[in-house]
Amino acid sequence: MPQHQTLPSLLDIMAPSGAPIRLNMAPGGEDRLADFEQRTPFFLVSDSDPLTQLYRARFETGAGSLISPVFLLKQKDRYRQAASPLGRLTNGEVELFWQNAAEQLSRSSPDLRPILLSGQADANGKLLPFRSLFFCRNRGIYFHPPCPDCGQELTLCQDDAWLTSHRLQPYSTSLSRYLHCPRCRESGESPSFFSHEAEPFDPPVVKDRYGLVQEWTRMAGRDALRTGLPCSDCAQTGACIRTSEQLQAELIPFAFYPFHLLVFETMTFHAPDFLCLASGGSVEELKERLTRRGELGKVNHLEAELRGWSADKTSPFFFPESKRFFLEVLHLKLAFLAEVARIAIFEQGGPGLVDLVGSLDRIWVGLPPQSSSLPRFWNFQVRFLDIFRGAPGVPPQLKLPPTYALHLMGVLWLTGLLSNKSQDTPVIQQAIDASYNDQVQARGDGAQGAGSSHGSSPVFDPGNIFWNPETQDLPESWSALWRESLDLGWSLMRASYRMGADWSHEQFQRQLAVLLQKVKEQLFSSAPLAEHVQESDDTILAGILARILKQWETEDESPAAPSSGLAPRPEGRPSSVSELETLPLGLAQEVPEDWGPETVIISPSTAEAVHAVKSGPAEAEGAEPPEAVASTPREDTGIEETIVLRSRDGEIEDEAILPETVILAPGSRSGIQPPSPAQPRMDSAPPAEPHEPAEAPEAEGDEEKRARTDGDELLMETVILSPRKDKGK
Repeated sequence: MPQHQTLPSLLDIMAPSGAPIRLNMAPGGEDRLADFEQRTPFFLVSDSDPLTQLYRARFETGAGSLISPVFLLKQKDRYRQAASPLGRLTNGEVELFWQNAAEQLSRSSPDLRPILLSGQADANGKLLPFRSLFFCRNRGIYFHPPCPDCGQELTLCQDDAWLTSHRLQPYSTSLSRYLHCPRCRESGESPSFFSHEAEPFDPPVVKDRYGLVQEWTRMAGRDALRTGLPCSDCAQTGACIRTSEQLQAELIPFAFYPFHLLVFETMTFHAPDFLCLASGGSVEELKERLTRRGELGKVNHLEAELRGWSADKTSPFFFPESKRFFLEVLHLKLAFLAEVARIAIFEQGGPGLVDLVGSLDRIWVGLPPQSSSLPRFWNFQVRFLDIFRGAPGVPPQLKLPPTYALHLMGVLWLTGLLSNKSQDTPVIQQAIDASYNDQVQARGDGAQGAGSSHGSSPVFDPGNIFWNPETQDLPESWSALWRESLDLGWSLMRASYRMGADWSHEQFQRQLAVLLQKVKEQLFSSAPLAEHVQESDDTILAGILARILKQWETEDESPAAPSSGLAPRPEGRPSSVSELETLPLGLAQEVPEDWGPETVIISPSTAEAVHAVKSGPAEAEGAEPPEAVASTPREDTGIEETIVLRSRDGEIEDEAILPETVILAPGSRSGIQPPSPAQPRMDSAPPAEPHEPAEAPEAEGDEEKRARTDGDELLMETVILSPRKDKGK
């Protein structure tokens, strides 16, 4: 790390007044916290990463007007990760992480690049750390920490020999860091070392951040301190230095050590929070969850970002109350995962964020200003806010195979699709582990679901796509889309398992684009949802009977029938079926010629449409029977069942009679069972011997079929339902 004389300072862009544009890291007013208190005045959003912290700040004018809110990704003063599986993580490796991050992001697409500040990079483009920075809460100004003895600025000691000679951890082979005064060292005085938090085996010569403030308290009357501390012209200096506790509450380190900083445009949601809301979760549910987990910084960030949402009553979805909401959530999640995969493993010359694809915690989502043409969640941007360039804890000089990223991306893919209120990442990873061997050894490219049945684990049920999971009875076409979505994630792990021998990112991207298009076509299809669901025979039959009842009601209100006793034929509708051809053969000769039945035939397949053929009377007495015959069934179904619904009046000679006949194949689920052989028929007349009606018209091509069935006995079951009793009874 360069010496302190060459390091840039944030004070140049943080002047309290006079500068045309300034960076405000301790915002007040509406940007400050309302419901939760923090020990520091800085807007800390997230502290969960082992090496970095995420702050919210703002660029504003000299008068305090907001220009743009920003995120500050800052190097931590105290690391939480001290070792890796392959050895101890060191300060030199953390420095290399930041340098690699700046280099990779500079080559990425413009929407992913950070905002570089003045002096942040040297002439060769190398990222430079900023000098240590403290904040005076009382006056609202920043300053660099001075030496309590001479008043010169404290710097980071990187001399391993000097450190070890005083029984301190070396800089290059540990994560320990110490501030010291170069001027006091050159003068030969007893050295003093300062650490953000003293290590267990540090000697007494090392003082922590509170010890440094206490040193400033004892030396506050010396002139030397007036070169560094902001106390020279402060009206409350006397009161402030009376107790070290008060001074400690007023003088707060923003960065105890020299620190790296990357500035990004502010993002709206942390990726897990975005997936929660995009899958149907409410803002109130999200806030409650974050509060329960102790992530109060994210709660306050949400408050700041969603301040204008309460006044906007429009839904962030197209179909929030429709069955199509399943497809909409699926499309949003697939679009999110497609962006993650593009940035992390597909983008040529981009960041190549190998380890970042292993966790949603390092991904953020930004929503642009509300558009009047699209719901809010249909326009978003994905960004990675982290510095790692390898597996967590693995030294950066250790090169990992490219297939490692594919495995991590596959895990993230399934996690993004399946995470909800009831199952978190550990639950999903356990289900992945249980199915891993079968899935990665399955053949096929994954797009068609080859070898990827997920029925064995309820974790993979489609209802888990929602934040509040629910049982889903999906049409087969929708279920196929869900299986394809899961199989794309498994295909990434299969590619990693097989070392990418039968996989290419171009093929994967084509499959993903086709899947997104199919989901979008189903989502915005103009066909009603009923067409996607196969109707049962019971539903079809109920519709037929309802139409018959409606026709009877219409007949009761119609004028008297003609004197011939026949119902008038609808204009322009020719008769296509002989009335007698729809009756049981034994009753055909006993029914008057002027009896006009109406026939509906349901084919054996439930997927076929229902065809209703209405036959009318002959045009004149003695007219020849019509030659047209109803459509011949596709195959000989053997036994058939017939329902004859008699008209409301039993006296045929007084009014038109339009009975309805429904013929169902024996395999249909109509709920009407054929009688057993011992059960008597409902017909009042004894059954007649089956015979062909005299001069019955035959359709063209029927001779061949009749020849095949001459030896078979044709059995028909007839049910006659009279709406009311005949008048004669």
